Amino acid sequence: TITSGTPLVLNPYASSTTTTQAHGLGAVPFYISFAMQCLTSELGYSAGDVLRGSLPPVFGSIQADSTNVIFITQPAMTVVRKDTHIAATITDANWKVTLTPYKLT
Repeated sequence: TITSGTPLVLNPYASSTTTTQAHGLGAVPFYISFAMQCLTSELGYSAGDVLRGSLPPVFGSIQADSTNVIFITQPAMTVVRKDTHIAATITDANWKVTLTPYKLT
């Protein structure tokens, strides 16, 4: 059985921060999904577009233990532009990031 824990949400995204969220799983997550949602159109993305994956673009690091998910961000997050396919730095206020931890029982 796959069970999801409490997601860590940065809405909006924030650079140069450490955010901790208790996940409630009672075990170290075996997987943490990553989703970035565009809140205000930029870099060729429209509001509502979502970038998903198990590994985010260049941003910092994700850590987890049996209690918490910890998201450490660096000064700037870079994504590949949807329109030109060139790497670009996002505007923090234009994006929401969600990390959802999962455990397997």
